[in-house]
Amino acid sequence: MMGEILVRATIWLAVAGWAVGAGWWWFGRGAWPGGESLAFGLWSAGLILFLAHVILAYGVFYGWSQAVAYEETARQTHEVTGWRSGMGLWWNYAFGLVWLGDFLVWWRLRRDVRPVASWRSGWGHRIAHGFMAFMVLNGTVVFGQGAVRWYGEPFSVAWLWPGS
Repeated sequence: MMGEILVRATIWLAVAGWAVGAGWWWFGRGAWPGGESLAFGLWSAGLILFLAHVILAYGVFYGWSQAVAYEETARQTHEVTGWRSGMGLWWNYAFGLVWLGDFLVWWRLRRDVRPVASWRSGWGHRIAHGFMAFMVLNGTVVFGQGAVRWYGEPFSVAWLWPGS
């Protein structure tokens, strides 16, 4: 019971950290005085919590088995979409790698005291964040249940809003 609560809490907090960090970049770079440090801190905490979520999920739900994780992902995907595939597990790994890569670039730019906007205005960054937003929306709105959907639906509208 406590393990399940920790698995769910870590992903909720991870998504919140992701949303604030991404939101700072996407919506309000210059609007938050000193906001980059706060956004980077929450972005970093979100990444750590996402990694903790993956580790906890493997221990609590999958018995440390990749095969069990893949099969459970396939079962859940079939329930929601009617298509039986465990590929979503690999897409989740890609999500974590993209987040880690973005964190490392952001950290490097901050360390070298270079403007973050120089990298964050490029298409590669937009594609990475588009992919991450797509994954978060799938996790909250498509595959989420109950309160997670309430959390994800307004978030979806914000990311899809024209001009964002």
